[in-house]
Amino acid sequence: MVLPLVLIFVSEYFRFTSPALGLYLKLFAALLMVLISILFRKFDKNLVFFSTLFLPFLILHFFLSFNYNAATEELIRYLFPIIVLFYGYAIKENYKFLFKFLLVFLILNYIAQIFNYYFWSQGINQWFYVYTSTGRVNIPAVAGILRATGLMGFFSTFGFFNLIMYFLIDFFYEGKFKKTLMVLTVVFLFLSLSFKGIGTFLFLLFLFSNKKIKIIGIALFVSFVTFVFFPSKVAFMADNAKIRIEAYISEGNSARSESYRVMFQNTDFLFGEGLGSFGGPASTKYKSPYYDEVNFNWYGLPNLPTTDTFYPHLFIEIGFIGTLLYLFLFLVPLLRAKKLSVVYFKAILIIYFALFVDALFTYSLNNLVYLSVSLLLIPAILHYEKENKGPVSSQYSPSR
Repeated sequence: MVLPLVLIFVSEYFRFTSPALGLYLKLFAALLMVLISILFRKFDKNLVFFSTLFLPFLILHFFLSFNYNAATEELIRYLFPIIVLFYGYAIKENYKFLFKFLLVFLILNYIAQIFNYYFWSQGINQWFYVYTSTGRVNIPAVAGILRATGLMGFFSTFGFFNLIMYFLIDFFYEGKFKKTLMVLTVVFLFLSLSFKGIGTFLFLLFLFSNKKIKIIGIALFVSFVTFVFFPSKVAFMADNAKIRIEAYISEGNSARSESYRVMFQNTDFLFGEGLGSFGGPASTKYKSPYYDEVNFNWYGLPNLPTTDTFYPHLFIEIGFIGTLLYLFLFLVPLLRAKKLSVVYFKAILIIYFALFVDALFTYSLNNLVYLSVSLLLIPAILHYEKENKGPVSSQYSPSR
């Protein structure tokens, strides 16, 4: 049942060491998801209906593409969340097992990260380091601190995984060492140094907490201690944050901000430019002419594989109506969410919020790893609530 997930997580290792093999493993995992969905024959009628409604837009924009190879690669990526949702419905009765599987995988990530830190301290090159064509080694570090990646290879994915698991453990886990596991998710989230993940986590924690003053006090205390003991690193990170704010928001001198300019100026109501034309990896791989047509400014980084933000990619490639239909597909599970208890509503809201916010900076909505630790769980959580009429313990109330 979870073999597709195992293959997806394993593929992250090969994404760094053997990219072609990593890609094939992901595609095979997606095919397994389709096969399991067909064999289990547990389909959601709403998902079938809205997927059928969206597919003509996808096919139309496939043929509108400047290059069918680029369109084919993007077509597969567009299908990933739909496949994950169908698979999620097929295995929705196994939420407990899915949660335990992810919990075990989370702990394995922590063990692996301890080894990552050890090998880093010894100056040993590791599998998730990126090597340039000139032989230069790019280590994922900020202010001289190695970003935590666990077994996932990428700090952003690892941080996102910890963010999601923190709230799932808080809401649904009643086993031993619950508080320890929650603390570990927070520690490793911060060690990932994924600024967007940390920011999203703090916002959600503050939003849903009944102890807001306590959170503010702890945050101020930790900030003060950090500043006292690590002033140079705090200064470096503050400068780094300032640069990011200027590049992405206040001054807009980045490919991300430029992509939003293009989106607001060029999005068509009905027709887009076609699959693979803008924003995504296929558009740069096959040298889409659209960038020249809109005088796209890469701000000195012409070799970026993507524009590093998802929504402009959608609006430009499949148009306004197509984008709304596509994003609505992610929310289809909510159409069957009737009389949802507060705890389950919070859990699902957190998953959606974290996933959609992350897409402002990454391609999380078309990434099988992100989708496997978030969107996949929603049908199972809804089914679990329906069958149990409440959380694992009906008297359980989130502790925050």
